[in-house]
Order: sequence, then C-alpha cells, then structure tokens
Amino acid sequence: MDKPAKEWTAIVLTSRTLEDGEAIKSELLTYQKKGFIHQSCIVLVVEDPVSSTSSGVGSGTATINALFYVVEQLSARRGYHVLSADVLIDSNILVLHHGRSYPFGNPLGAFTLLPGHISPSKDYVEITTNILHLYNFATTKLLPLFGSGFWVCSTDMIIDYDQDAFVEPSTDSSTGETDACIITVPAEPFYASKHGVVLTGQNGLVQDLLYRAPESTLQSFTQEGNELQLISGIVYMSVGVSERLLALQRFPAIESCTYLSTDVGSEPHSVSFFFDMLLAMSDGIREEDFMKRGSNITKGDGGASGDASKAMGTNVRRIIWNKMRHFRLSSFHIPFARHIYLSTDLSASEYLNIMKSLGDPQSSHSFVSRSSSVPSHRFHSANSCLIDVEPMSGNLHVTNSFLENRLRIEEDACIYNVDTRMSYIRDSKLCLNAGLYLAVFPVRLALPESTCVKVPVAIGLNDSLLTSMERTTYCNIPWKNFLERTGITTSDLWPGPFAQKEQTLWNAKLFPVLSSCGEPTMDMLFWAFSSQGSEVGLSLAVKLERWRASWRYSLCDILQNADLNADFQAKRSMFYEVFARQLAKGLLENENIHYLPYFQSAVVDGFTKVVLEALDSVASTAPPNVAARTLALTADMLSCMARGEGGLRSGPAANEKFLPAFDAFENGHFERGVGLMRKQREEWSFKPDMLIRCARHYEGAAQICIRRAVMSAKQVSQTLSLPFRKDSSA
Repeated sequence: MDKPAKEWTAIVLTSRTLEDGEAIKSELLTYQKKGFIHQSCIVLVVEDPVSSTSSGVGSGTATINALFYVVEQLSARRGYHVLSADVLIDSNILVLHHGRSYPFGNPLGAFTLLPGHISPSKDYVEITTNILHLYNFATTKLLPLFGSGFWVCSTDMIIDYDQDAFVEPSTDSSTGETDACIITVPAEPFYASKHGVVLTGQNGLVQDLLYRAPESTLQSFTQEGNELQLISGIVYMSVGVSERLLALQRFPAIESCTYLSTDVGSEPHSVSFFFDMLLAMSDGIREEDFMKRGSNITKGDGGASGDASKAMGTNVRRIIWNKMRHFRLSSFHIPFARHIYLSTDLSASEYLNIMKSLGDPQSSHSFVSRSSSVPSHRFHSANSCLIDVEPMSGNLHVTNSFLENRLRIEEDACIYNVDTRMSYIRDSKLCLNAGLYLAVFPVRLALPESTCVKVPVAIGLNDSLLTSMERTTYCNIPWKNFLERTGITTSDLWPGPFAQKEQTLWNAKLFPVLSSCGEPTMDMLFWAFSSQGSEVGLSLAVKLERWRASWRYSLCDILQNADLNADFQAKRSMFYEVFARQLAKGLLENENIHYLPYFQSAVVDGFTKVVLEALDSVASTAPPNVAARTLALTADMLSCMARGEGGLRSGPAANEKFLPAFDAFENGHFERGVGLMRKQREEWSFKPDMLIRCARHYEGAAQICIRRAVMSAKQVSQTLSLPFRKDSSA
C-alpha cells in the first residue's frame, strides 16, 4: 500500500440498523488494529433515521445525519460544549454508506471477497474485501489530491482501476480549491443508462446530472471512445460546503434528516444526495428546473404519502437550492477505471464473470487435499478447504467454505459459506444438482431469544432475482415447470397480496428457517438435491409436507435479517482453519514462508489457539529438524501474544517446570515433550511476561531438537574408501 500524504480524521459508517452497524464497526476496528486504517482515526457508526412509514431513507438524509453526528462527536472530543463547525477546518472525514443487501459472496456487497490479498505492512495479513479496496483507493489515490473536507463513498460498487496507468492531476489542477467534486469513471451508454451520468461544460464545471437516462439520449453526450462520465459513488465536499450543509439542520425540514427527528418525535424526510443536494450545485440547472425535477424521494415517494409530504418535499428542495446554489461543482475523471455495480439485478453467473474479470486466481488462501479430484483449470476458491472432494464435470467456484465428500457436486456450481461438517447436512450424502448457487446465511429470527440459525439457500446460476416469475426461471427451469414438478403452489410462495407481476424469486417464501425439528437442513430444499443417503426412500409428498410445515423466509427476508457478526466470524474462522492446514503442510514440506504476519493477525482476530494447536500437532510427530523449526515458531507465536510487552526474548530457559519436557525431547519422545510443553504453556499464558518466559523455553526445546537432528545425521553418515587414481595429480 502506498503511504498516503494525509490521514483520515474520522470514518463514519451509516447503517440501517444498530446491530448491523456495530458488526461492521467491529470489522473496521479490526482493520485498524492491523494497520490498514491509521491508529489516530476515529471510527464511528450511526444508524440512519427511520420513519414509521418506510424502511429506509435517502442517501442525502443519511449523509446529513452522518455529518451532524461526526461533528457533534468531534466537538465533544475537542472540548466544545456546543456543536462547532470549527472542527471541520483541519479534518478529513470519510462517510461510508452501508449499502444494499447482496446475495452473492456476502450479505453486504461492501464485504464481498475480492481476488488476492492485501497487506499494507509486513506485520499483518488480511483477506481483500470490497470495503478495504475502496478505502485503500480513496486513501492513497484521492485524499492526497484535495484539501481538508468531507467525503462520501457508497459501498455498492467495485472500482477496478489500473494502478500503474493511474493519471494524477498536474500541480496546477484546481482539485484542491474546488467546492465539491464528483469522482467519475468511463462507461458506455448501455451501462450508463442504468446509473447516473455527469455532464460537464467547457469551464470544467458540472452542468447536469442524469439518472437512468435512455441509452439513445446518452449517445448524444458521448466523448472519445463512445464513453460517458459515470458517477462512481465517491464525492468530495470542501470545508465550506460541509459547513453550509451542517448549518442546514437549523431548518426544521432539514433537521428531520438527522437523528434528532427521532428524539423530538417528528418524521424524518428523505433526500437524495446526488439528485437533490448535488444537482442544486450544477452550473446548468435553473431554479425552475430544479424544483420541477427533484428526486422521487423528495417528491414524497419515499416518505409519508399525501399533500403534506409533497409540501415538505417542495420546502426541502427550496432550502437546498437557496443555500447550496452558489457552490461550484466539478468532476474528477479517472480514465483507467471501471465501475462494477453490485446489484440484485445480477445473476450468480454474472457475479462469477465479475470475479473472473478482476483476475480471480484459481486458489486464493485455500487448502485442497491431494485426494481431491477437482480439475484445477475448472476450480476457483477463496478462503476455503476442500478435503476428499469427488470428481465433477464443469466449473466450481467456492468461497468461505469447507467441503468434503458428504456433498457431491454434479456440474457447474458456486458455493458460499457452506461447511459440510455442520448439522444442516445431517447424515445424508447429498448431490447438488447441476448449475446451482448454494449458500448458507446466518439469520437472526424474530424471536424473544434472538435466535440465530443457519439457513441454506439454493438458486440457479442464471436465475433472475427481480424479474416476474412469468418471464424467468428458478433453478434454471421455468417457474411453471418447477411448480408442477414439486407440487408447490404460488400461494405457498407468495401468501400476501402480490400481483402476478410482483411475484419474483426475490420475495418468494422458498427457504425454511425453522422446522418442527429445529434448524433447517439442506435436504429440505428437496428440489435442489439428489439424495443418496438415508432419505432416498422418502416420497415427494412427505418432503413437500415437511417443507410446507416449516417457517419460511424469502431471499429478501434472509438478507435483511442476516447476522453480519456471525458471517464475519465464520469468514475469519475459515481463514485460520485454512492457515492451520497450510502451516502444517509448509513445515512438513520445508516451504519458505514468512509466518509472522499470520501470527500477528491471529492475535488480533482471537485465533491463537487454532495456530498453537496446529504447531503442536506438527511438532509431536515430525522429524527433529522440522520439530525444531516448529517449536521456534511456537516461541514466535507466544511472543506475538505478548503484544510487545513482557520483556526481551533472550534470557534463561532452565525453569524446573519445563525440565520433564526437555528430558522427553532429549530421549526422542517428541509427542510426550510437546504435551508437557503445552500443559505448562497453558499455565503461563495469562500475562505478557509469562508468555515471553515461556517463549524462551520453547526456543530451548528447539535447541534440543536441533542437537538431536545433528546427532542423527552423524549416526547415518559413512566414511567411504575410494580407490587410488593413477591419473591423479596429488
């Protein structure tokens, strides 16, 4: 990672619910502990204001609320007794909007795993997520180009850019003096017609913002290469603009955009960040056009219905126009970049194509046993273990999963967050039908005890989530055929007052979350598997009745109630399971791998036990030379656990409590020696100085193993007698 010229003062995460926000904040704090986010940066989470008549608010409302909240927090931390805009003068604030639910790779597009790893320093390792990628991009490539200010960044998109070809503005660029700036990337009219586009004038200022304009309209605005300036989702606002935006909360209509609306008992009003707030700063927009256009949400579509809502929307737009109009809005175009929107409009196969286009390696932090028979050229994995996987035809894409031969994959599959050791597999040996996306999501159920269950989901790789069932498929077959084959009815799937055109895979109550036997099992999705185990004799009628008797969620319900904290923990748990297996393999095969960053990360993530157990396992059975290296690495692990405290690594290693273990190593009883060392380690691991002393004794044990390795070499060595050579010059 490039060292940025400046650092962020604060990062503010907006979230629809406090539970989701706290889970994401915990992830960001983990990044901070590992050095990916600067230690001085303040990490905050703020819940979006939510009205009683809608499930969410516009991006503008969320932005105003985040600005108000972070200034309030900074004011308090700097000793002010009232809200002070002065804290903005020397601050760099980044707002990350929570983003929408996403069914592929993670319940949130922000934490979709991207190909490869990212390591900003020699000290830690981390799987690349989209939010970490966006943060790195904003920090190293954008922040140094602008003055102090307030940044807004969506997390619904991936910005794929060529770092070597990245063109920075010249020294006479006006980016440091602009009032506000939209970061744009190139896009062709077809793609741009689904998003927002910036139109600029000869003076370099933004003239207009177009949202989902027809492709034919956009053709007339294309530049060189048939491209347009697409809104990337990242915006900079200067201190002056931020101060003015903050001052707007003095107006009751704008105050309702902050959390204060909840505290005073008023309804929050929805505002669009781009097409209300930024549109008002566009150079080519007149007041009459602005008041007439507005966004759908300020016209009342996102809040309470009726004349009162429309009047409030008109009032909000007039305030925004009057107070924000005189600011200059520019754009900063990144020509060597690509915008990828993580939308529920995408199918699973389109998601896979995106991953491949990003340079998806065949294996990224994964362990595949030698007995697995998946063809390497058809296999892509990230953060996964494959043990004894049976041969298959077609392509396999696995993320955050542990697969063994209890699940057979027929042909062409995408697997996310599946662990075949879990109870949802039961005792049956299942065969996943061809062409499916199989995932397991941890879901919080609306029960008093806040139960979290693991919910299996299966959809076709080419299924459309949002298209009416009349015009699309489920599990790659027409809905009509699926219903006839299974006996499921439309009233089973859409029990509410859904018009036929509104009946989609997104809102179909397909997936059991609770049954009479407890948590759902994969075989309850009976249409997705060919059972080869104990339930092969069950009739279709029995399977259908069991499915009907279950409590079911739609895919939309599942993602809205996904337990993000459980999902993050599952990802990290799998990361260290993979590492433990790679560690054992690397030691036994004498691979040259730098393990310290993994050890340091295990301390931060709370997975030191997994690493120590892996080291113990290798040292117990390995030959002396390998055992010596393994014991030395255990000493390194213990030193990392001391977190830089506890004293020096060098020191005596002859404490009587370790002597029985040393005797066992001297006599070649490595398994007993490792067991005795482990027992003493567990007694000494409660504070840093004891950890360091324990590490010294592990180094002492390693020296004994080295001595035995040298002695074994002497035992097998031979002195050879060679015949005298007459042609020798000696």
